[in-house]
Amino acid sequence: MMLSGSKRPTIQSNSVKIKSIIGTERRLKEKRAEKIMTTFYEQVNITPNPDDLPLLELKQTEFNKYLFDLDDLDRDQQLLWDLANALFENRPLDWLRDLVKPGLEDTLGQFRKQYKNDSFSTVFVYLTYGQRERASDEARRAGDFKLSMYISHSATKDLRAMMKEQIEIFQKTPGEWSEYSEFRKKCWYVIAGEFGLVETNLVVTEGISWQCVIGMYLWYSPSANLVEYNETRRVPVNPNLSQMATLKRTAAPDKQCLWYQLLQWWLGDPDMAHLDSWPLDLLFLLSVYLPDRIQDDVFIEQWRNELEKMDKIEWALFASQFGKKDKAADRVKYILRNGEWEDQDKLVQQFQIPKKWIYIAKSLRAHDDWDFEAEYECLIEGELLNEAFMALLHFLLPKNFYCNRFFFFLFEEMIITHRYHRHTHGTANRFNLHHGIPRSRSARHTTVEGSIHVFDQ
Repeated sequence: MMLSGSKRPTIQSNSVKIKSIIGTERRLKEKRAEKIMTTFYEQVNITPNPDDLPLLELKQTEFNKYLFDLDDLDRDQQLLWDLANALFENRPLDWLRDLVKPGLEDTLGQFRKQYKNDSFSTVFVYLTYGQRERASDEARRAGDFKLSMYISHSATKDLRAMMKEQIEIFQKTPGEWSEYSEFRKKCWYVIAGEFGLVETNLVVTEGISWQCVIGMYLWYSPSANLVEYNETRRVPVNPNLSQMATLKRTAAPDKQCLWYQLLQWWLGDPDMAHLDSWPLDLLFLLSVYLPDRIQDDVFIEQWRNELEKMDKIEWALFASQFGKKDKAADRVKYILRNGEWEDQDKLVQQFQIPKKWIYIAKSLRAHDDWDFEAEYECLIEGELLNEAFMALLHFLLPKNFYCNRFFFFLFEEMIITHRYHRHTHGTANRFNLHHGIPRSRSARHTTVEGSIHVFDQ
């Protein structure tokens, strides 16, 4: 039985079992997300960039590294991922041939039984399954040596024009083309690249599965795309007899099939792909590896949100760095500000996030909580001395001005010293503060002797 990749939903009768399945699916999804991002991280060269996001460069694409745990996915998604890998490796024709191959023997048996008086029916079946070598051998056994030769050479040469000329010669030769059987004619038309209504009551693709029909347009066309196939599927405003007969007597594709959508998105009409029905992790990878095809960052943003929901904040931070550079910086700063970071060194060393950004984010979060002492301490710890001075002057000191005599004394001394240095050394000189803010909140009324914090004016 040929595998089309169509979804076949199952119905669960037990509500308890449904909850169990949902929980299992969630765990599998989180496990897969972790593997996807770990693998993706290994495929990226990260170069530190002082005071900005690092420079990210994708290594040579090895999409097969993402083909793990496919058994955890439904058949439709398995084929989707497998085809994506085949497309990146530039072998979609081989992939499609392997996809339909399981149905070959059954189809051969049916045709041999139904058309036992036409030996070329076997040749035709082999052609419809992309088996050129076997079709060539069978044509030789059937007695058409020219056809056998053309089938063999069509794998490396575009023989369509030559085949069409040869067919015209046969048709003009009395008693030759008219003696050819139906399937012998079809074999010649296939190599000539003619797949629709070619003669009265003769449609080449009639009785062939839609998967094999797509394959024929790819295997026997030098362009190896679905443009010509899509033309035959479109209903014109004023259709002629040939177009209507081809549509009516050729199997229609399953447009809900995910691998068919991907094939169209890559080789045919991208509008036929319903991207919202594709796995989000695949869409993220396609957005990163093929930015010219997916120019919007919508799937990068959705994948980041999904990682956040899974509590994989560090991976969300890494994923946010891809896409448009201006938006990437805003996304990273947003996550930094709204996250709780226990291992800051990991952010700096593994993801090369600027240390300054991390401490600014921490200080802003403390500021939002009106914890001005923590804000100041974060800025000092991050060596953001100018920012620390401003936080001290505008928030921390005013907050404690009326309730703490020490802060009043410190503020007064700071202003006097600041004015003195401006008067004697000019505004370009540094301002030295000889009394730091106590780090311990239980020791707010003591000074830290010997600590010197230098601020720019």
